[in-house]
Amino acid sequence: MKLHYFKNIRTLAVLKERYHELLFKHHSDRNGGDDETTKAINAEYAEVYERIMNRLENKVVKSHNTPPSPQQAEQGPGKPSFTDTLKNEVNENRSAIVDGITDLAGTLINTGLKAVNNYLKKK
Repeated sequence: MKLHYFKNIRTLAVLKERYHELLFKHHSDRNGGDDETTKAINAEYAEVYERIMNRLENKVVKSHNTPPSPQQAEQGPGKPSFTDTLKNEVNENRSAIVDGITDLAGTLINTGLKAVNNYLKKK
């Protein structure tokens, strides 16, 4: 499909911005807009969106299939990476983390309730 509305767009942010501009200008409920133009914009948007997503997906796949860096190769297969070590620590301490967050949330709620009660008592 030859692109008419979304030429030279490489990022999702620019694509979405352009899409909203075009819909605002050509929407069938607005002056001068028609259904055929809106349908063409939607079809072209879908195609460009798919192209960008495929390109991003390919980039991610390629980055995961790259050979190890010299630093990774030096670590050897038996040593976990920093990211793996961090993930393991989080998983091992998950219950303590959840308990801490729960305690903090409870403290915040109690403090908020006390403040509301004090305010209501003054009135």
